[in-house]
Amino acid sequence: MNVQINQSILAVVLCWGLSLSALTQAGMYSGGMGTQDQPYQISAVNDWMELIGTSTDWNKYFILTADLDFEGAAITPVAPDTDPSIYGFQGTAFTGVLDGGCHVLRNFVINQPASDYVGLFGQVDSGGQVRNLGAEPLQVTGSSFVGGLCGYNKEGTITSYYATGAVSGTSYVGGLCGLNYKGTITSCYATGAVSGTDSVGSLCGRNSGTITSCYATGAVSGTSYVGGLCGWNFYGTITSSYATGAVSGIESVGGLCGYFSGGTISACFWDTDTSGRTTSDGGTGKTTAQMRDINTFFNAGWDFAVTDNTPAVWYMPEGDYPGLTCQLSVEVADVTGLPL
Repeated sequence: MNVQINQSILAVVLCWGLSLSALTQAGMYSGGMGTQDQPYQISAVNDWMELIGTSTDWNKYFILTADLDFEGAAITPVAPDTDPSIYGFQGTAFTGVLDGGCHVLRNFVINQPASDYVGLFGQVDSGGQVRNLGAEPLQVTGSSFVGGLCGYNKEGTITSYYATGAVSGTSYVGGLCGLNYKGTITSCYATGAVSGTDSVGSLCGRNSGTITSCYATGAVSGTSYVGGLCGWNFYGTITSSYATGAVSGIESVGGLCGYFSGGTISACFWDTDTSGRTTSDGGTGKTTAQMRDINTFFNAGWDFAVTDNTPAVWYMPEGDYPGLTCQLSVEVADVTGLPL
C-alpha cells in the first residue's frame, strides 16, 4: 500500500550557473562586455531592441536583470530569416547565450504571417543557449517554422523556458519551438493555444532532437501531424513529458504525438479526458484522475527526489498535474508526497 508523506523542498535552484558579475560599458545595453564572465545586461526594452538590431552580438553572452514589458512595442525576431525568396534559413543565427535570470518578457507580439522562422528568435544554432526565462502572454504569428521561443532550434539548447499565449502559422508550428533539429529542450513548458496546418504541436511542431522533462497544456489544432505535445516526432527522443490540452485535426492526430517516424518516446503520458483523444503515436494515455496521481509518474521513473542539495526535476501539487521545480523561484514546503 502506498502511503504519502510530505516532503519539503528547502531550496529550489532556478538560476543554475547564473553569473551576476557584469561591468558597465557606456552605450552597450545596460552594461557588460558580452563575455561569459561579464555578459551584456538587458534591463529595459531598449536593450532588447538593441539586441534585435545588432547581428554582430548574436554570438555573445547576455543576462536579463529585470522583467520587460513590451506593451505597445513593435518587435521582430532576433536572428530572423533575411531572404524569404530562397528556401531555408538565410541570415545570421543566434549562437550566443541568453540567461533570463529568472525574469519574464511580458506582452510581446510578433505578427509576421507571411514570414518563416518566426519567434522570439528566428533560428538558434549550435552553441546557442536560452535558459531561465518566461514569456507571458505572447502572441506570435508566422508562416512556417513558428514558435513561442524560436522558429527553428538547430542544435541549440533551451532550458527552463516557459511560454503562455497564442502561436499560429502553417507548418512546423509549436508553442515553444517550430522545429527542433538535433537540439535539446529540457524542463520547459507551454500553455497557450497553437494552430497551424501540418506538423503542429502544443510544445513542438516537429522534433528531430531531444525533449526531456517538458509539458504542454494548451489546445492545439491543425490538419495533419497534430499532437498535444509534438506534431511529428522524426527520429527524435522524447522522455518524461506529458500533455493535457485539447487536440483537433484530420490526419495523424494524437493526444501526445500526432505522427511517429522513428526515434524514442518513453515515460510520456497524455490526458485522454481533456485532450479528447484516446490514441497517440507514442506515449501512454491516462485519465485525468490518473494524471493527477503521483504514482503514474513515480512508477515511470520520473525524478521527484531532492538528493545532495540537488533539486528534483518535478514536484506534485496536491490534486493537480506535475509541475517543474524550475517554475519555483521561492522556498516551497510540502508540495509533494512521495509514495513509499
